[in-house]
Amino acid sequence: MGSGSTTQTTSVPQWQEDYAKNIVLPAATAIGQGTVTPYTGQMAANIDPNVAKASEMYGNIGQQANYTPADWQNLYTQNMSGYTSAVMDPALAEMQRQRQQQLVGENARIIGSGAFDSSRRGVFEGESSAGYGIARDKMIADLMRQGYSEAVANTMAQQGAQQSAGTTAAQGFMATGATNMATNQAQLQAAYDEFLRQQNDPYKRLGALTGGAAAMPNESATTATKKAGLLDYLQVAAQAASGM
Repeated sequence: MGSGSTTQTTSVPQWQEDYAKNIVLPAATAIGQGTVTPYTGQMAANIDPNVAKASEMYGNIGQQANYTPADWQNLYTQNMSGYTSAVMDPALAEMQRQRQQQLVGENARIIGSGAFDSSRRGVFEGESSAGYGIARDKMIADLMRQGYSEAVANTMAQQGAQQSAGTTAAQGFMATGATNMATNQAQLQAAYDEFLRQQNDPYKRLGALTGGAAAMPNESATTATKKAGLLDYLQVAAQAASGM
């Protein structure tokens, strides 16, 4: 025989039920049924023209490592041409002028002395010309040796100066390009961050809605309902019989 049972029912205020059903649930459903919006904006900054220019300049500087002996010889020859016109040609012209003066003097002595017949004169002039030729060839060889050494030194100095100037210029272009790219990248990142903020905004709104509901005081009520059993009925009958 049973003594009956008790059922407890918990209920919430109507306004809380309406808030969850009409506000929170539609917002969550809209998010759940939404589609992903892809980001179509540019993500990485383009290569700045200054960086490209610097790379080209570094490449040109590095070309010296690929020079062949013929390439270097051409550079030496270019520097040697200036030495030839500025030093060797005037020196040879001066030597030739002095030779002409020497010949005039020699002819005057030969004629004045009368001691040379035609054969002896020919021998004398031949030896004089040979001596001049030897001296001229020696001077040319010495000047060429000196000029070549100076041409090599000048070429290396020029190449070093060009490398230094090119490296400094390339570094400047690279620094400018890097600054420009960093600025552009920051702008692109700002645009992407704004996109993410807009995409996350519905979730933040939903969080605010659910957070607001959670912050409300708990006004739920619990009601206990008892269902009478046989013993309960017998007790009631006994009390009625006893007049109580």
